[in-house]
Amino acid sequence: MACAAFAINTRADAQTVSTPAASSSAVQASAASTSPVQTPAASTSTVTGVAAWIAELHSPVPAVRGDGADHLLKAGPDAIPEILPGIWKPRMRVPLLRLMADMGPRAIVRLVQLTDDPALGPAAAEALSLIAGPNASDQLPGLAACLTKHPELRDSCGRALARVSGPRAKAAALAVILGVVRNPDATIKVYGLLAVERIGRPAARALPDVLASVGDPAPAVRAAAARALGALGRATPEVRAALKALAADASGEVSAAAKSALDALPKAGAATPRKGGQAPR
Repeated sequence: MACAAFAINTRADAQTVSTPAASSSAVQASAASTSPVQTPAASTSTVTGVAAWIAELHSPVPAVRGDGADHLLKAGPDAIPEILPGIWKPRMRVPLLRLMADMGPRAIVRLVQLTDDPALGPAAAEALSLIAGPNASDQLPGLAACLTKHPELRDSCGRALARVSGPRAKAAALAVILGVVRNPDATIKVYGLLAVERIGRPAARALPDVLASVGDPAPAVRAAAARALGALGRATPEVRAALKALAADASGEVSAAAKSALDALPKAGAATPRKGGQAPR
């Protein structure tokens, strides 16, 4: 195991020398020439644990950096509370994020738990927004809770929620996302619509809720709704009418999103792709 080490000073051990009876002059001469015996340091103390392994990641020697990363990976999610503060340091940000990503789904579970920690919450949410993926969709309830419980973490948790949403999202995951879409708070609703956009066609049951969002007072919500409608790919008359109305919106962001969504919809009379992307003949 490669880890930082430092030597500790040991106290000199004084040795008592016994002498047989002799003349006083001989004893005095012997005492004058005898000095305490100095013993060398018998051992060294080593710094071990997560802090030492993180320190090894700073080493200019690739083998040492690799050794530190290996130890941290073996430590797993239990090491995350000590790893997290380092992501704010530019030099350590990418290596530490990659390290947590390599820990797999258990790391995502731990990070979601840590969003409730007053000190580590911001770093945990930031890490989730960068490394969480569709294989962590079972963590959607925790991320949705973060959106409502921690307004200061809303942006990071919202981006994480969108990241873990994908075409393979299960019905339970979609139910969580629909709850976010239905939230009256525009800053929360936007992330639910973004998640629907990422899921795409498999989120067809979200269509009524997305259509209900096109008239939201917040331009960010209307734009997100337009993009979600384009991703759902349902070229119904109602969807086309909603997107045409949004294309004339006074907000440039909304108008651009609606026009792009209209272009993405299947053209009238076009064959609907079968599963696997092949059109019927």
